[in-house]
Amino acid sequence: MFRKNCRVCGNASYSSSERGSWPCPFCNTDLIEERAMFANTSEQNRIEDQTLTFMPLQRESHRGEN
Repeated sequence: MFRKNCRVCGNASYSSSERGSWPCPFCNTDLIEERAMFANTSEQNRIEDQTLTFMPLQRESHRGEN
């Protein structure tokens, strides 16, 4: 989840995508030029610096154990 802060009204707007059209839900200002941040932090999101790491799920069998 991403957040952008509106320079006009000062409110935060949230979205599941940081790309594309992003109108402020409070004053309808286009926030497309604002930097997206992760919703749970004040740090700005930088896609080029991020690396996705996938960890396999470990399944343990507990059949027959009492």
